[in-house]
Amino acid sequence: MDNATFSWGWVIFIVLILWFFLGNNGRGFGYGPGYNGCGMVSNCQVERQGLITAAETNYRIIDEAQKTTDTISSQLRAQWDAAQGEKIFDLKINALAAQNEANLKLMQKDATIERMTLANSMNSRFNQIDSTLASINCRMLPKPELFGLASVQPTTSVVNGMGFNPVSVPYGCGCGYGYNAQFV
Repeated sequence: MDNATFSWGWVIFIVLILWFFLGNNGRGFGYGPGYNGCGMVSNCQVERQGLITAAETNYRIIDEAQKTTDTISSQLRAQWDAAQGEKIFDLKINALAAQNEANLKLMQKDATIERMTLANSMNSRFNQIDSTLASINCRMLPKPELFGLASVQPTTSVVNGMGFNPVSVPYGCGCGYGYNAQFV
């Protein structure tokens, strides 16, 4: 095959060109014969699907973040409410203690005033009694100053203050059994 018109280089060149355009089962680079768009995915479809997936993932992330934020803020609100409740309770207890302390001081003050009023009232009554006793004492006859000796029989009783001071009355009846009397 020495023919100058036929060369194996031309054959290889033609095969490569046919393979280049008609390769991949006769479709070349995807646009050869038999291409009708069915079962094929274009670059635009791949990008579109990637954007849709990214948007769905982004939406899920934002939704979970919002749920987490809501949960944390509700927990923080509950803790804050509990702390405020404790502060309000402490303030009420302190106010009640202060009010009780003020009431106690007021009651002590009232009791002191009442005692002072009672003491003044008793003092004025005692002064009235003293003045009444002084006026009665002025109008009374003085006690006569009597001194004397008397002699009685052992069975006679003598009223105390009239010159005798009974030292012992063994039976309490003054019937004369061991009755000893002393002159005052």
